[in-house]
Amino acid sequence: SLTTLPDTRTSNPFRDALTNWFASVSNGIGKLFVGELESEKLKTKELCLDDVCVTKEQLLYLLQVAPAPAPQAPALETPTEELSPSEDTPPEEDTAPVEETTPEPPVEETTPIA
Repeated sequence: SLTTLPDTRTSNPFRDALTNWFASVSNGIGKLFVGELESEKLKTKELCLDDVCVTKEQLLYLLQVAPAPAPQAPALETPTEELSPSEDTPPEEDTAPVEETTPEPPVEETTPIA
């Protein structure tokens, strides 16, 4: 039954034969395509990324001649509270507040009539 395939506690001749066939080098599988592969360890004679392939010797050479990457500084958090001025900070200029004045209307001199 197909429902018992994942249950390794139950004997399943089809599953066991399929597992043994995949484990055999003589099965003739030349390529295996998967969407994602997760493994504890991966051993290969040649590592290919798209059309670029390197052997162990080429990879070791590249790692030896490549400059070491510069260490990244950790990201600094922006403080949320206002910092007090330090000796390095120039003092703020004192500016007197500007008083708003309303111009008074001109006073007209009148001559009294006698």
